[in-house]
Order: sequence, then structure tokens, then C-alpha cells
Amino acid sequence: NDIDGYAKFAQESESLIQRIRAEEDSRFRSWREDIDDRIDQDDPQMRLSGSLMGWSDGVLVVNFSEDLVRFLREVRQLDELGFDIPRGSSRRKGILEAAVDAERFYRYGMLLKKTANFYNSISEQIIDVQEQLLLGSLNAFVSIVSKTGSRSDGDINWTNPAECENYVRGLQDAAEKL
Repeated sequence: NDIDGYAKFAQESESLIQRIRAEEDSRFRSWREDIDDRIDQDDPQMRLSGSLMGWSDGVLVVNFSEDLVRFLREVRQLDELGFDIPRGSSRRKGILEAAVDAERFYRYGMLLKKTANFYNSISEQIIDVQEQLLLGSLNAFVSIVSKTGSRSDGDINWTNPAECENYVRGLQDAAEKL
């Protein structure tokens, strides 16, 4: 405090801090409005729906969007930084509720993505001689993947965590045997 020019330095520092806080608040408000709009419009990339996984042009795909992964990462980081993540009302789902819903299934989504990546790349790893040896294990794996659409009451989907856990465990066991 006894250094020449300290008062000016303190004033400019306080001014800089205020501008940074204003920019931070503006960016958080913009992010919050964007996410609220996506939730209100029921953006398919922001919700868990449909079966856990399926086939697209012969490639195994997991129905857990990268936008949802990014959203969860952003919510975690903003929460760690001390931002107040808004809750919904009785009539409307908020950002926090959407994050909690997605977080319940995040682990299963990542495990399924890892397993799908393994399956999609296995053809590059096996040689022709091994194909016949692996046929039984491969068929067992494919039949478990196909179970997501063959239940009597519909697909195994993102509504029941216990059901997801059982499915993922069975799929991982089949992948490990393969």
C-alpha cells in the first residue's frame, strides 16, 4: 500500500476483475439459455431415448450422443467453478434434472461405446485362419447385441438402470470371450 502508484494499480485491477466477472456471467447466461432451449425443444441429442445400441450400415453404434457427453462435462466443470446450475420447475425440466438423468446412464454409455469400438475394429485384428475359430463367440456377441430389439415388451432402452447394467455386463462378458 505504500508503493507509488499502488492506488492506480488497485483501481485498474478491480476494474479488470469486474470486466472478467461480467464476461463470465454473460457466457454462463448464454450457455444456460442455449441448453434450456435445447431441453425445451426436446432436442434428440440432449436426451436418452430408443434402444441402447444398434446397427448402422454394418457398424455397431451406441445411442448415447456426444452432445450429451459434452453437456455432462460442461455441467460438471461449471458446478466445480461455483456456478449455480438451474433447477427446473414442477412444469418444466431444468438443466440440473437433465444432467442427473444423463449421469445415471453415463457409465453404461461409455462402456457400450468401448465395447462397440472393440467390435467395429475386430475385423482388422483377426486373420482369415482365426475366423472359423471365433465364429461361435462372434455369433454369441451379435445375439446379445440383437437382444436390444427382441424383448417381448420392446427394446432394452435408457429407462431402467438395472436393465442397462445387466445388458452391459452380458455384452462385456461376450466381448471378453470373443
